Amino acid sequence: MRNFFILLLSLQISALFVNAQETEGFETDINFGFTLTDGNSDTSMLKAGVETKNIHEKQETLLSASYEYGRTKDTLADGEEVETTNLDRGKAVGQSNWLFSDEMYAFYNLTAETDELAKIDYRINNGPGVGYYFLRDDNRLLNTETSVVYVLEEVGGNTDDYAAFRLAQKFEYKFSEGARVWQSLEGVVNFSDTDNYFMNVEVGVEANLHANLALRVVLQDKYDNDPEPDVEKNDLTLFSGISVKL
Repeated sequence: MRNFFILLLSLQISALFVNAQETEGFETDINFGFTLTDGNSDTSMLKAGVETKNIHEKQETLLSASYEYGRTKDTLADGEEVETTNLDRGKAVGQSNWLFSDEMYAFYNLTAETDELAKIDYRINNGPGVGYYFLRDDNRLLNTETSVVYVLEEVGGNTDDYAAFRLAQKFEYKFSEGARVWQSLEGVVNFSDTDNYFMNVEVGVEANLHANLALRVVLQDKYDNDPEPDVEKNDLTLFSGISVKL
């Protein structure tokens, strides 16, 4: 959590790309979930996040930040209690889109993340790109994006920076009853070392409970093809929680 302030700072930097004249019309979604067990097992898991967007005819602003933390507490044979952190990561994303037409747009994206168990002290990638909307209306969204990004990271105590290719895709469908499903995919490949790449996949479903309150279930899969020693390549997490729309 010590590096989460980096993410908040990165989110503020990304806000510089927002059209300052367009300050109205933001839609904000605050989501959180918490799991606690006590007895034969002593565990806790927390996920909290915020997503906000401002959609206009020729410009879109997308901002988000999230933090996830989990721990377990075990009692050894001699009675000593040992607490182990099994999840500690955060992420912040800022993006502005400038539309040339109903389908084509240019954008600038800044993404920052930290993951203690994956030994990622910080990883920041940012750069311009172009995107295309195959579907874009009140109920449906399907797009793809390509860009060249600059990656700055500290992993396993070693710092590195490199140019990379980023490919992203997102799908969302809203039902008339207020429920929605979504899926997103993002991959970043180092130009100079193609074995060094990472991917993020997310699938989610959300159903309204009452007014602006909704129940959501999210499956995340993070894959790093070149992780640190003793770190798994694949990291799968399933969360359930509450979403509040402002």
